[in-house]
Amino acid sequence: MCSTLVNSMLSVRTVRIVLFVSPGLPDKVLSLANELSTILSHVFPEDPMIMPVPADVPPDFPSAVFQRAGVGQLTVARSRADLVLELKDHDSWQETFLDATERLASSLVRAKASIVRVGLVLTYVFSDSVTIADIQEGYLRAGKAKDAEEINVAWLKRVRWQDALINRWVRLTFSSEPTGERSLMIDLNTPSGVPMNFNVALVGEYVSYWFAELDEKLGDIIEW
Repeated sequence: MCSTLVNSMLSVRTVRIVLFVSPGLPDKVLSLANELSTILSHVFPEDPMIMPVPADVPPDFPSAVFQRAGVGQLTVARSRADLVLELKDHDSWQETFLDATERLASSLVRAKASIVRVGLVLTYVFSDSVTIADIQEGYLRAGKAKDAEEINVAWLKRVRWQDALINRWVRLTFSSEPTGERSLMIDLNTPSGVPMNFNVALVGEYVSYWFAELDEKLGDIIEW
């Protein structure tokens, strides 16, 4: 069901990895940005923007920003690094993204910042041919939102993989209006109250597992 759904109804448009670190990186952002400029030059060939960050600003305020139009963005803060790539429907995007993620994680580990949480967010868009009736028939329980002209719902389910607890958010927005929003967001992350110690291999293992789950079970995941 899921492969048919992705091919005929949904296309992935953006994918984001968030690597939360502890302790923070207040004294290492510049050297980290220099290293990332080298190892991710094939993704972000331009020099990053470096912002002076006073000590009293929130730890998630960006200190370094890499950008490339039509490709994506990488932001590095004292407490986290966020990598977002825009996708162009090519077959190898998962491998490309996983490679960039592992390069980013490697740089953080070399900077002596422990990766304590990982999050992955995928945003999908519906094809123009999909109607709200298709959503109701395929992915809503019988009678739910039967007369709705717009659906805007979000739900959290906590699941386990091996011995780890994972938060799985689903946010579905679908409007019948021609200019209305029609998107699906899947947000997977390890809980904030359960800090872990991720090495590079474990980051890659989590991301690969989440990709496989979405490839195989997306239809079941978005049933509401």
